[in-house]
Amino acid sequence: MGLTKAVSVGAGVREGLSQAAGALKASSFLLMILGISHYLLRIFNFNIVLIHISSLILFVIAGYALASKVEKDKAAILLPMLFFVIWYYAFQASIGIPFIFYFVGICIFLLVLLGGLTKGKTVQPELYGFIPVIFLFLDIGLIPFLVENLHLQITPLVESLALYMPWWAFLGLMTLPLGENKGTNALISIARIAGILYIVSILVIPTIPGVGYDDAQSLIPEADEFEAAQARLREKIPKGENPAWSNLACIFSGRYADVAECVKERQELSELKDFCETVGQIDPKDTENFNKCIENERTKKTQAAFQVVGAVDRELKPSKFMFVIDKDFAVTDTFLSLGTPQYRINFEYENPLKQELTAEFSCHFTQSGTTKVEGKVSPATAVLIAEKRSESVTCEPSGELSPGQYNVVYTAQLKNVKTSAYAVRFFIGATTYEEEVKVINLITEAEGANFKTQYKESQSPSDPVQLIFGYGNPPGEVVISGSKPIEVGVSVKNSGEGKLTAINSYAVTMDGFTGDCLQSTKRISFPLNKTTVRQFGLASCTLSTYPSELKDTFQYEKRTYWADLVYDYVIENNKMSVTVHE
Repeated sequence: MGLTKAVSVGAGVREGLSQAAGALKASSFLLMILGISHYLLRIFNFNIVLIHISSLILFVIAGYALASKVEKDKAAILLPMLFFVIWYYAFQASIGIPFIFYFVGICIFLLVLLGGLTKGKTVQPELYGFIPVIFLFLDIGLIPFLVENLHLQITPLVESLALYMPWWAFLGLMTLPLGENKGTNALISIARIAGILYIVSILVIPTIPGVGYDDAQSLIPEADEFEAAQARLREKIPKGENPAWSNLACIFSGRYADVAECVKERQELSELKDFCETVGQIDPKDTENFNKCIENERTKKTQAAFQVVGAVDRELKPSKFMFVIDKDFAVTDTFLSLGTPQYRINFEYENPLKQELTAEFSCHFTQSGTTKVEGKVSPATAVLIAEKRSESVTCEPSGELSPGQYNVVYTAQLKNVKTSAYAVRFFIGATTYEEEVKVINLITEAEGANFKTQYKESQSPSDPVQLIFGYGNPPGEVVISGSKPIEVGVSVKNSGEGKLTAINSYAVTMDGFTGDCLQSTKRISFPLNKTTVRQFGLASCTLSTYPSELKDTFQYEKRTYWADLVYDYVIENNKMSVTVHE
């Protein structure tokens, strides 16, 4: 009787463990399926609140899915996740002293205590508990946030990670546990291989060449800031075709030998289509004009202005303009019974060139993203002449403001902002091929073996708008022979968070040279609904004269030429949320 009961209990335990294992396997599968759904919500720009809730649900499911990777103390995985949720959401990622010392100290003590009580068996699950935290940051926009705040260049790698990476689905796929059924295991293995191939297809092929960043540091903002950074980066990146789909299309079309080139062509075509539809405002159904726009843009890309590349010189101090909410003094709750509500924000700027700029301020109130109430701002205009300063800007409604929640939107129109760039070239005069090789060897000895790569790009500060230019044959060529004509290309890139509204003038200072594209005072305006969000060609030409001291130099002459750009720019802040009471 007792033996029968023991056997029955043992069978029940085994059945329970089997059900638990099945639940863990189901959680991995659920994470993968819901991860794909979550990815589609982002791709099709669903409500940000819904996306954020979905991220948190997947965060919890990921913890259960990872529990299948450890044999014992599976619940320990949830401990680091719980600590993170308490710190990030309950305490709003506070790093204030002494709070952060107490909080981190308590967390470390509990983790170490648990590890000691279990003789180190909880160390592995505790470490696994940090994986969902990392994936949550990646999903809500860690990479776009770092790009925006560290002024990193938007490389093809960043585009792929920001637009085409279903982080949660990938984690679910990688955590699918193997079972006893060989057929099921084979399907899981094939799915994992497919997932890895997907990663390769969106990362490796689009990133040849140009992977990597110049610098890095750590910033932990609120989740909304991550999401906002991701949304802004998505707006900046041309909406090309998914690289994974491009790869498949190229393979099935039979272009096995040149898949990378095929992917590049499809990506460029999809970007041109997006540009003609969104910026050119041409309906794709208007086939004739739409195709004409694509061909015109494709032709422009062959011009010198589209062949130049630029980089950021960290030694040059950048100009910065931003609205900053002072959380210590900001008033978010106001009462109509006490009079017209007023809301203050700081406009902070850095003006290393100490140029005299004009900022025209305006504001309005929005409710649920639709209702708009105009506001009256004070001051309406400010002259920015200091190297670094903060200006206080106050907004009050100019119309009737009913009780409820609003977002206060502040706008600054900046006039005549100046940015500069420089490019280095080596003039070797008119020589034979053998003589040219000897001179290049001399340059290599003086500058290093990678001098062509080092000086190919024009250098500029990380200003909101980046001026990019080059000169040579082609314009990106560092060594210029006196026997060849010199092509000049000038481009502009909106690298900031705001909108480029006008180019007032530009000038490339190259004494002794003459050319039609070296300067212009013709104003080019961009409507706010057609703001440039990518690099675009400004001017191209071939120089008609050539200083004799550079054309007939004995060995080589190293020259650095500068260019200046004057533009208008608009920045906006809509992050101030206020509540109006009766």
